[in-house]
Amino acid sequence: MKNIRTHNLLIKVLIIVVICFIEMLCGNIYINKCVANDRKAELESIVGLLKADYPELSDTEILEALKGRVGGAKLGEELLVKYGYDESYYKINLGAAKKRMFIWNGGVLLILATALLIVFLLHQHRQTVKINEIADYLSELNKGNYDLKADDNAEDDLTLLRNEIFRTTMLLRETSEYENKLNADLSRSMEDISHQLRTPLASMTIMLDNIYDDPDMPTDMRQDFIRSISMQINWMSSLVNSMLKLAKFDAGTIKLNAKEISVDELLADCVNRLSVIIELKAVEVSIQNDNKNQKQATFVGDYNWEREALSNIIKNAVEHSPSGSHINLSYSQNDVYTEIVIRDEGEGMTEEDRKHIFERFYKAQNASTESIGIGLSLAKCIVEADNGYIKVDSEKGVGTEFRIQYLKRH
Repeated sequence: MKNIRTHNLLIKVLIIVVICFIEMLCGNIYINKCVANDRKAELESIVGLLKADYPELSDTEILEALKGRVGGAKLGEELLVKYGYDESYYKINLGAAKKRMFIWNGGVLLILATALLIVFLLHQHRQTVKINEIADYLSELNKGNYDLKADDNAEDDLTLLRNEIFRTTMLLRETSEYENKLNADLSRSMEDISHQLRTPLASMTIMLDNIYDDPDMPTDMRQDFIRSISMQINWMSSLVNSMLKLAKFDAGTIKLNAKEISVDELLADCVNRLSVIIELKAVEVSIQNDNKNQKQATFVGDYNWEREALSNIIKNAVEHSPSGSHINLSYSQNDVYTEIVIRDEGEGMTEEDRKHIFERFYKAQNASTESIGIGLSLAKCIVEADNGYIKVDSEKGVGTEFRIQYLKRH
C-alpha cells in the first residue's frame, strides 16, 4: 500500500533541505567574494603606489614581487611587522570573515532544523487527528451506529485504513441485516406452518376421537372419516414439502444447475405432468411459438426447478378455468430476454387479490378449499433465482395472464 502522506512529507523535507543548501552556498560565495574584494583592493593600492613612486620598476618586477619570486621578502616582513601588520592582524581580519561565514552557516542550519521540526510536528499532529477520528469511528461502530460514511478521499495509509473499516462495516451490516431477515423469515415460516397445520390437526384429532369413542360407528361414516384424514395428511405433506423448498431458497442453500433449456420441451413436460388434472377439468391446453422465424426459444436455468415453477402456475390456471375453456402457453425470445406467457379464460381475480397473489399462504377470494396458497410464491422464488421475473395481469370474469421473462446471461 502506497503511503502518500509519508511520500508528501519526504518531498517537503527534501525541498526545505535543498532551499537551505542553496542559501548556505550563496552566503558562503558572497562572504568569500567580500574577502576577495578586500584583498584585491589592498593589492591594487600597493601596486598603484609602487608604480607611481618607483617608475623605474617594470611591471614584470612588480608582479614577480607579488608572487614572492624575488628577494626582499624578509625586509618586507620586517616592515609590515613594524607597522602592525603582524600575525595578530591577519587573525583578526581573516577571522572576521570566517566568523561571518560560521554565523551564516549556523543560522541557515538553525532555520533548516526549525523548519524540519515544524513539518514533523504538523505531520504528527495530522496523524494523531486521523488516528483519533478512526478511534471515534470504531467507538461509534461498537455502539451500533452503522450510519457513518467515509467522505475523506485522500490516499494515505490511515485514510485507506478508515475506508477499509467502512467497507468492512458495510459488509458486517449487510450480513447482520441478512441474518435478521433470515431469522424473521424463519420465524414467519414457523408461524405460518403452525397456523396452517393447526386446523387439519385439530380436525384429524376430532375424527380419530370419534372413531375411538364409538366402536359401533357405521362403516360408511368410519370410511368417510378415514378418507378425510387421508386427505388431510396428503394436504399437510404437500404443505410441508412446499415449505421445505421455500425454506431452502430463503436460506440460500439451493444450488441451481444452470443449463440451456428448450422452452417448448419444458412446457410440454409441465403439461404432461398435469395431464390428469387437465383431463378432469376438461380444459384445452395449447403450446404456441410466437417467434416469427419459428426459432425455438431457450433460456439458461435449472430444468427441474423451472418445471416445478411453471407447473405450479399452469396448475393454478387449470384450477381456475371452467370446463371447456382454453389455456394458451406461448413463448418468444429476443436479444434481451426469453418470454413465456400463460393465459387462461378463467374467472380472473380482483385488483386486491392481484397485489397479494405471490404472498405466502395468501388465498384469493375464489381459491379452492384444498389450496395451500404457497405454489405461486414458490414459483416466483424459482423464477427470480434463475435471473427472471414474473408479473400477472387479470380481469374479473375474463381471465388471467402470467408473463415470465428470463433475462439473457452474458
